[in-house]
Amino acid sequence: RFKNWVDNTNIFQYLGIHYVDIIYFATNAKPIRVLATAQKNYLLRMGINNYDAIQAVIQWQMQSGNTFTSSFFTNWIDPECTSAMSEQSIKVIGTTGRYEADQKKRGIFIVDDGVIEEPNPDFCMSYGLKKGEISYKGYGIDSVVQFLEDISNIEQGRIKVEELEGKRPTFNVSIIPTMVIEAVNKSLSENGQWVELL
Repeated sequence: RFKNWVDNTNIFQYLGIHYVDIIYFATNAKPIRVLATAQKNYLLRMGINNYDAIQAVIQWQMQSGNTFTSSFFTNWIDPECTSAMSEQSIKVIGTTGRYEADQKKRGIFIVDDGVIEEPNPDFCMSYGLKKGEISYKGYGIDSVVQFLEDISNIEQGRIKVEELEGKRPTFNVSIIPTMVIEAVNKSLSENGQWVELL
């Protein structure tokens, strides 16, 4: 299945961009320049012409004029025996403090003969209410339900699209991450040169 769609993307576009979104959302900073390097080894040996890993550095400028730098390390490759479908983390180091979050550590750790799992119960779990009835809960379901409610409210005239600006991700918000994706790809094609955005 991976081979069917991987030619249309890379690991930074597929995963790293979500962390660009987080930084942009949390700081409202604009990316000034981008540098990216990458490796092609394992996937190439498997007949897939795509990067195993991409590393990107982004310099940002805040509205105050202050700048900061973010580093991204993204990778398709993980051992078959890994304990979760993906391993993601974010670390923010500031002037007077630090924030760290690990997407994989959800508080559940299962060990069975030959199997170690760290499932994410908060994304989507099924609950049986009565025999034959199943209900789904979790932030994966909640986000889809919210999207459908928003569409219904727009269609029914209860809200306007403009009212969702700043409350929901919109096409306007996607401009900055799209610029970063393009800059990463350009930097990769130019052997890791800085790409200026502003």
